[in-house]
Amino acid sequence: MTISVLRSLVLYYMGWFGAIVFASRGEPELATAMIGIVVLFGFLKGGLMEVYLGTLAIMLGLAVENIFLTIGATSYPESSYLSWSGFVPFWMLLLWPLFMRTLALGECLGWIRGKWVIAALLGGVGGGLAYLGGTKFGALEFPSSQMYSVVTIGLAWAVVFPLTIKFRMFFEASLFNPGKSTMNDSTKNLDSGDTE
Repeated sequence: MTISVLRSLVLYYMGWFGAIVFASRGEPELATAMIGIVVLFGFLKGGLMEVYLGTLAIMLGLAVENIFLTIGATSYPESSYLSWSGFVPFWMLLLWPLFMRTLALGECLGWIRGKWVIAALLGGVGGGLAYLGGTKFGALEFPSSQMYSVVTIGLAWAVVFPLTIKFRMFFEASLFNPGKSTMNDSTKNLDSGDTE
């Protein structure tokens, strides 16, 4: 395991746990600050490309999380919202660019690029379990049955995970590295040459 992969793994879980713990304690400001610091670190490390990809991730997250709320797969306690946030708590939306960053080559999930079946399986299992973990801390709730929510979220993430990888690879290749056809090439480092 390289230093950058280990750093990525530590930062991801530091951001995820920090956001979940503070949100569950009714401190959405601290949850947002915790995840925001980690996301900002990713933006600084990844440069302009990471800012664009992070923005895309927030838009994708806003759509997916609002669907989960609309179909009754998730809900959030009132205490987990900032006073100005909308339907989805802001700390939850910031988890999306954090996740997007882990998919860069040289980061903890960079190895999964191009492995679509594994990505779908990992998304399907890991997605539902991550949200279930959030409920155990009290940062979010399953308003319907736990089975309905975990299965629904898992099925969604079986699609969302590979789709997010595809988005990242497409934008890296077309916007930030034009002329390289790298949609299925997971051996080239398109992410700022970071090979620690």
